[in-house]
Amino acid sequence: MGYHKLENQPLKLILAELRFSPILNVLDYIPKLQDRLRDLYPLLEKGQDKAVNINVNEVQVQNMERWIFISKDKRSLVDISQDRLLFVTSVYDRFGPFSESFQHVIQVIADVLKPALFSRLGLRYIDAVVPLENEKLEDLIDDSFLMPIALSKFSDRNLGHKTESGVQVNDGHLIVRTLHLISNMVVMPDQNQVPIIIPASDEEKKVSVRVLLDFDHYWHNPQNQEDFNVSAILERLSHLHQPSRQAFFSMTTDKARNEKWS
Repeated sequence: MGYHKLENQPLKLILAELRFSPILNVLDYIPKLQDRLRDLYPLLEKGQDKAVNINVNEVQVQNMERWIFISKDKRSLVDISQDRLLFVTSVYDRFGPFSESFQHVIQVIADVLKPALFSRLGLRYIDAVVPLENEKLEDLIDDSFLMPIALSKFSDRNLGHKTESGVQVNDGHLIVRTLHLISNMVVMPDQNQVPIIIPASDEEKKVSVRVLLDFDHYWHNPQNQEDFNVSAILERLSHLHQPSRQAFFSMTTDKARNEKWS
């Protein structure tokens, strides 16, 4: 199967996550990180997560500070905490330029924080498949991911149908989630409040039937962590990209790719 460029691709959000060995005094390095990132990501927000630590006798909840660097056009962000880097963008033409943007960020992490190891790398693509009035979802996506006929015949009001499938690809795991519903969302619910702009057409902004596709491919090996090497991370990222692209082309129809999105 040929993987040609889609000029009107339904891709809405791309996330790359990198987990590395903890830097407990990361707060001391934030000024240096900002100095290196501010040209491309001049806007700064502060966030907080909760980490749950389970010991023999108790469960401890610890607040984890995060620093979010956002681009001037508010289309991309870099989210940094003591053991995680999250790169999120709604700007995507080809994998090559995306990988170069991610490379810039992880090089800054390598130079400033100097993590020793990394234990997880993930790449996630979220698409919104929204048919026009004269189109049917079955013409755009494999109908096995849609609301089962046995349920849909009871009502024309789809309150939501979810699927989740997982396969092992080499030493990584590819999780594919779908959400078939009537809504105006263009990304999965867990990313609906991400603080960047996610462009949507007038049709996509209307409440209508659609399917959200979520391709989450990751490598995770905390027992056998790898050296924090920029080239090795980028090579592994490339390996994560290829099966995700193949899954998208397998789940969508020739008509969608060759007519609607080309």
